[in-house]
Amino acid sequence: MHDPFLKSVLADRRMIEILIRDHVPEWADAIDFSTLRKEPAALVSKKTLQRRHPDMIWSAGTTDAFMAERMNTMLELRDYPEELQLGGAKTMTEMVERFHRSLDELVQRGARQGRRQGRQQGQAMVLRRQIARRFGEETAGKVSEILEALPGTDDIDRVTDALFECGTGEEFIERVRTA
Repeated sequence: MHDPFLKSVLADRRMIEILIRDHVPEWADAIDFSTLRKEPAALVSKKTLQRRHPDMIWSAGTTDAFMAERMNTMLELRDYPEELQLGGAKTMTEMVERFHRSLDELVQRGARQGRRQGRQQGQAMVLRRQIARRFGEETAGKVSEILEALPGTDDIDRVTDALFECGTGEEFIERVRTA
């Protein structure tokens, strides 16, 4: 309940100026508040690489040559992924642009990883079904955990070969465990 209220209050540029002037007065003289604008905000989850929209980002012109450097230090201290840390940015505008480019690259990378993981999970699912057809549900159940832990396509290929080359479920399980 408090989050929507705070977001509505912090969406007003006048409130941002008041908050900065009252709570970080040492920054206020360096900020050109007439250039204050709300930026599109999205974050990427460190675990899932999914895009989230929880925060607001405001940008403004500055007369302080060290503002961008301080903001980058803040990103480092908050433990943002290295790709989103913006060392070398000279202005806040450049920093915001780099941040958005880096964010887009991370989202695209996450999408590629998600497709690759989905493809591997699908292959493992089909393989488990084939194991159940060939050696029975009990054997398929015993190797399910092994199939989920397979890191790549080459491993799935080795298990598929074993499916056709082994004569019994016990022989198959042993071969999969040693593969």
